[in-house]
Parts: sequence; C-alpha cells; structure tokens
Amino acid sequence: MTDKTTYRQVLANGEYRKLWLGQGLSQLGDNVSLIAIPLIIYQMTQSAWGLAVSFLMSTLPLVLIGPFGGILADRMQKKWVICLTDGVRALLILAIFFAEQSWQIYLLVFCAQLLNAIYLPAFSALIPTLVGKELLVKTISLSHVTFNTMKITGPAIAGAMLTMGISARQLLWVDLITFLASLIFVVLINEPLIEKAKSNFKAEWQNYRDALASFYVKSNPVAKLVVSFSSVSIFKAFFTVALLIQVQQLFDESLEDVVYSQIYFAIAGGTLLGSLLYGKIHTQLEKTTWVALGLISHGLLLSGFMLLDEPMLLVIWGGIAGLTISFTDVTVSAWLAGTIEPAIRGRVYSSINALLSLGSVTGFLACGWLGNWFSPSQLMTIAGAGMIVIAVVYLLAFDKSESLENAEQNA
Repeated sequence: MTDKTTYRQVLANGEYRKLWLGQGLSQLGDNVSLIAIPLIIYQMTQSAWGLAVSFLMSTLPLVLIGPFGGILADRMQKKWVICLTDGVRALLILAIFFAEQSWQIYLLVFCAQLLNAIYLPAFSALIPTLVGKELLVKTISLSHVTFNTMKITGPAIAGAMLTMGISARQLLWVDLITFLASLIFVVLINEPLIEKAKSNFKAEWQNYRDALASFYVKSNPVAKLVVSFSSVSIFKAFFTVALLIQVQQLFDESLEDVVYSQIYFAIAGGTLLGSLLYGKIHTQLEKTTWVALGLISHGLLLSGFMLLDEPMLLVIWGGIAGLTISFTDVTVSAWLAGTIEPAIRGRVYSSINALLSLGSVTGFLACGWLGNWFSPSQLMTIAGAGMIVIAVVYLLAFDKSESLENAEQNA
C-alpha cells in the first residue's frame, strides 16, 4: 500500500503555503548561521570546550523554558508567537555581528534560543491546525523536505560566500534578512481560532502537568520513544562538536571552513532525499522498524567518519548518513502529529523538545570534558556506538501491542 496524497495537494492549502514559505526563508538563514557561529567561536577560542559551550548555549534554553513555551503556544494565536520570536531573534543576530568577545556571543545565542524554545512548539502545533488529518503525513514530510532543503541551501550559500573571501561573521547578514522576509508570509496566515478557557498561570501550569501525565501514561510507547531520543541527542552532540574539530585539524586554513560547510551540505542533502523517499515508501514497514533502522544505520555511518580524511569521501559519507537518519526523524514527527490531541499539542511538543535538549546539554558537557582525553575520531566512534546500543534497547523495550501504529489508533 502506498500513500496516494501529493505535495501539490498540500500546497493547494493557501494558509499552509504561507507558513511553508515563511518556514523556508527563516530556516535558510538559520542554517547559514549554523555554519557561521561555530566557526566564529572556534576561531576565537581554539578549544573543544569553547565550542561545546557555544552549542550548550544553543540548547540549554529548551530545557529551562521549553514547558513554558508550550503553554504560551497553546494560549495565544500561534502565528503571532512565531512573528514575535522571529522578529526579536533577528535583532539578536544583528547584535552577534557586532559582538567582540566569546562570552557576548554565548549570551546572545542563549537569548536567541530562549525565543526558539517558544517558537518551536508554536510552529509544530500550527501545522496540524492548518491541514486536515488526511494530508498530515504528507504535510509533515514536506516540512521535513523544506527543512532539509534549507539545510542544503544554507551551507551551500555559506560555503560559496566563504570561498569568495566573505568572513564567517558577515554570513550573519543572510540570517537577519531572511528572518525579516519570513515575517511577511507568517503575518498573512489566517489561523483558525480555537476556543480556550480563561485561567491564571498557576491553573495553566497545573493543566500542563495533568495533560502531560495523562498523555504519557495513556501512551506508554511515547514515554519509551522520548527516553530513547533524549539518549540519541547525547550522541548527536558528541558528533556535532567532534566533526568541526576533526575538519579543522585535518585541513589547512584555505579548506577547513569550506569542507565543514560542504559536509553539512551533504548531510542535509541526504536527509532531504530520505524525506522524499520516505513520503513514498513509509507504509512498507512498521513505524517502530523505521525508527530502529534509521538509528542503527546512522550509528554505523557516524562511527565510519573516523576512517576518512579525504574531503570528497567525507562529503559522500555525510550524505549517506543524512539519508539514514531521515527515516527515523520523519517517522517520529509524523506519528506525534497524528497522535497528540489539538488542545495540548504545544505543551507536548515543548516537553519533548525540552527532554531532547536535555540530552544535547548532557552530550555537549560530556564532550567538552572528554575532549581533553579523546580525539575527535574517537568521539565520533562513541557517538555511533551509542546510537546503535539505543536502537537495540529501543526494539527490545517494545512488545507487539505497543507498536506505534497501535498507539496511534488508540489516540
């Protein structure tokens, strides 16, 4: 059985089309900054710990205020939450451009990610509000395709600009411009109004706790899935730090920044291809199998990075690694969107984002410390082996009655 819906049908929805255009522009700039900011920090600090702190500042806010972001997303019109957070983040990117010390950049990145902790649950919760359930899987697939297209385009633009002699700091102007451009499309969205009962913050917080407790207890597979992915985030953090340092150590100044951007270009390209492929073949295997298959194959490929020292091989390997993890990412995103009740989507998404970020924070702290004793290639091996172990444990933790399909039918 194959999915008969098409991306054309999804984009025929005018309100989602505006969100999609805004998403693409905003994420284009984000992915240019994803290349620029770590390069700026590493040039300043020349240390694994300095780089780890930079990544730490980008994930810690999701742990600290993620749940509150979900409450806000459920209380307000989500398009205005997106507009407000994107607008202020544009100003923070401008401030990073003028920052002269690493601690200033850490602080500004932290503030930008505080706003991102509000943006993410609002964006995730708005998608099911704009499209019908029959188009949800294809819509989520398209959002992943767009996200990963921008992950290709962003590093490609960054790499081209770096090759032309433009500095990493000057790349930040791309992020600023795209933030502002995306606001135009999001403001025009006609978001359906959902009736919400008035309550104070204390009551809202209690409702948040009750909603999450009910959801996670009702759906035991969700709890197991979130625990698994929080653990995966630890090892993704290892790889993120190790890859940049490995590239900086392997190549001279004329190649290091360009090769780094090309590897991320390839990873995103592979993820894009995988997202497109998944949209056509996702019914061929059970969701639980897709999740485990993606984790195991991705873990093997991450471990294999330690064996490579040629730019072209690193780029090709990155593309294959991106393709494999897309099967896991799209499966989980589509399943969550189809399972979570509309009234609590923002809160559930924020709790998941917070737990995933907690895993990343743990990984960045551990990697910054272990970087004193282990080489980047060894850290990559640890990352890959960790993902494989998690996938095996994940499969063993599920029995047949707890498959993701059964959980979705019972939602």
